[in-house]
Amino acid sequence: RPVERAETGTDLSAPKEGRQYPDDADNFSAVLRRHVFGRGISISKLAHRSWLDIGYVSRLLSQDCDPLNPPLAPVHKPKQPSRDAVIRLGIGLGLALEDLDELLMKAGYAPLVR
Repeated sequence: RPVERAETGTDLSAPKEGRQYPDDADNFSAVLRRHVFGRGISISKLAHRSWLDIGYVSRLLSQDCDPLNPPLAPVHKPKQPSRDAVIRLGIGLGLALEDLDELLMKAGYAPLVR
């Protein structure tokens, strides 16, 4: 389990020592992690601000969700976030419109502004 004690409000905004996230990837999860870790917000606070379940937000951050390039033989199928969930996360993070559009496009959705 990638995130321990998220419900306590402990600051889990940065990866623990030894934890490796493939942030060099250019997928939805990597872009979301970049925004979360860059703002120093805890997963529980982001979930609260976004009106989403803590476990769901944690899974989106820890699983490599790349709906645009699915693996050929997935062991498990990562759940693609809904458009509403992506917009809620963007609002919870306080993203600028351009950053929210980037997050939407990485999740496989059309941007808000064309």
